[in-house]
Amino acid sequence: MGEKQKAIEYYNHLIKVLETTEDEDNRRSFAESLGKTDPGNEFAIRVLIWVLETTENLDLETLWSVANSLEAIALGNELAIRELIRILETTKDEETRRYVANSLGKIAPGNELAIRELIRVLETTEDELTCWSVAYDLGKIALGNELAIRELIRILET
Repeated sequence: MGEKQKAIEYYNHLIKVLETTEDEDNRRSFAESLGKTDPGNEFAIRVLIWVLETTENLDLETLWSVANSLEAIALGNELAIRELIRILETTKDEETRRYVANSLGKIAPGNELAIRELIRVLETTEDELTCWSVAYDLGKIALGNELAIRELIRILET
């Protein structure tokens, strides 16, 4: 059996387990396993996004595991970036916002959608820790971006 076939069987097994388990510890473990695959592995990235989309009551530990895995394998991946943006758009939890912003700061350099979403978070948060954390992550992905520079100056002036 070739390496590609072994990898396919491994991923199929992971998906079956993920589809049937309700144990969050197992979902986290499998998410961490996927983060150890090769960078850019589209199948692994899609499985991680699926975990984010299908986990009811996404807890911080599961989010952390999936986000760390995406950071390891999804640099510049548009699907991963859009899923993290979706979480930012829908969560009210400030710690979740910080986690997701940090992940975007690692996988979305120069991505205009991510830059605009981090600016939106800066404009809407009232949490000082979130503000500074997101500003830091925005600075990592928006080098030379005029809109981001103006927003960061606005924060410094307030």
